[in-house]
Amino acid sequence: MSARSRLIEVLGEICGLLEGHGHPDFARRLREQQHIIASSAVPSKEFEAVRKRLHSVVPGMGGLADLWLEAPTHEESVRLQDRLESLADELYALTR
Repeated sequence: MSARSRLIEVLGEICGLLEGHGHPDFARRLREQQHIIASSAVPSKEFEAVRKRLHSVVPGMGGLADLWLEAPTHEESVRLQDRLESLADELYALTR
């Protein structure tokens, strides 16, 4: 699998978590970026701009690292949080 394909896949999984657990607006913004990079016609300059934007959404205030995923139980929230953290780490690495 190419790095670009994996990036699209990771974004899809992150968006699914966010959409289902209290952060639909954040997911919508990420989906917009996902659609851009999924386009085979995206110019390399635009792809680079999206890559930089995606890299910056992981750390810092208001980034993926600050989000708490809502679930019916605390244990489920913790499990989902662990998965989001793992995906966010991968997103960060893929967008270096």
